[in-house]
Amino acid sequence: MVGPDTSLVGGLVSAGTLLALNAGVSRAARAVPIFRRLAEGDPVVLVSDGHLLPSALRREEIEQVELEEALREHGVRSVADVSLAVLEVDGSISVVPKNQDVIRTRRRFRRTQRHH
Repeated sequence: MVGPDTSLVGGLVSAGTLLALNAGVSRAARAVPIFRRLAEGDPVVLVSDGHLLPSALRREEIEQVELEEALREHGVRSVADVSLAVLEVDGSISVVPKNQDVIRTRRRFRRTQRHH
């Protein structure tokens, strides 16, 4: 990023630039929901009610063997035993086995309003 400049000042300027860009993207993502979706992405359903969704795997460039490995890590033996598997925006795969009880909760998020 700094090219041939290996000085301390060059490194600090680069680090400061990256931190400022990260703060700007985070602020824009909070302010504009469409920007958040572009910056972070959306969760993607990979398995629904025991059925693999090949188009989603292709689009996300996930091999079936990788998905099966993630299922085993969650204690699930096969795709047929999965109620729902979702590729989350952080890159992890969430798995809900078919035999698991579903716990529904209500969450309310209150937006804090800033008074200027």
